[in-house]
Amino acid sequence: MVGLVAACIGLATVPEAQAQAQMIGIGVDPLAASTTQDDAVSLGLGAGVMPDFVGGGELRVEPIPIVGVRFGDIAFAATGRGIGANLVRFSGLSAGPFLDYSLGSKRSRAADGLDDLDGTGLAGLFVRYSLAPFAIEGRVGHSFAGDFDGYVATLSGVMAFELAEGWRGRVGATALWGDGGWSDAFFGIDDGEASRSGLPAYRPGAGIQEVSLFLGSAYDITPSISLVGYVRVSRLVGEAADSPIVEAEGEAGQIAAQLGLVYRF
Repeated sequence: MVGLVAACIGLATVPEAQAQAQMIGIGVDPLAASTTQDDAVSLGLGAGVMPDFVGGGELRVEPIPIVGVRFGDIAFAATGRGIGANLVRFSGLSAGPFLDYSLGSKRSRAADGLDDLDGTGLAGLFVRYSLAPFAIEGRVGHSFAGDFDGYVATLSGVMAFELAEGWRGRVGATALWGDGGWSDAFFGIDDGEASRSGLPAYRPGAGIQEVSLFLGSAYDITPSISLVGYVRVSRLVGEAADSPIVEAEGEAGQIAAQLGLVYRF
């Protein structure tokens, strides 16, 4: 069960729906089908339902590749978690650097005249503590090689459980904080965009932007093939929810889901 908790703690970050799509993936952990900390490689394909932009009120369906590689308890690379190394490993505590990716946001779907936000890389540090069947993880990342400069932090808690033999689940919650640069990139409207779109100019500051609840599951169809699924409901809060992009053209309440098949080598 310890291995399952360690595999399941990956964020949700939630495509444009995990942690406001600000982090890659929408929650399926490709390593969650494994119940050990041994080396593992998982590949799969799924379909995801997510808001049409960060804060959007319409849903769209997209194919989503599912990839996961774990090198024991030393390093990992997985959809929904990015690439990371456990440089610190001590009695349930692990910490280290990570690289991840934000898909950005199709802001022009909210209103003509708004600029789309391209994806950006994320580099940062994570700290995780596991005590089966519970785990908690905090992450702080900074954008690079993208359209904007900003910091984002997430705090997640998860509980892993067995539904039946070969059927595992996880339930948890996540809160996301962004600095002024991060918040403005996703929810701000500059003067030029205001004149083109008809929405008022808006410049949000730093603060908690989103709180989420999620439920994930992995069911073994065969010893090597698993059906994986994920549902996440979230709410934009604070200055993110007050953005004209959300108030006039979107919804503060957000939902995302994913279903896919994973093959473990």
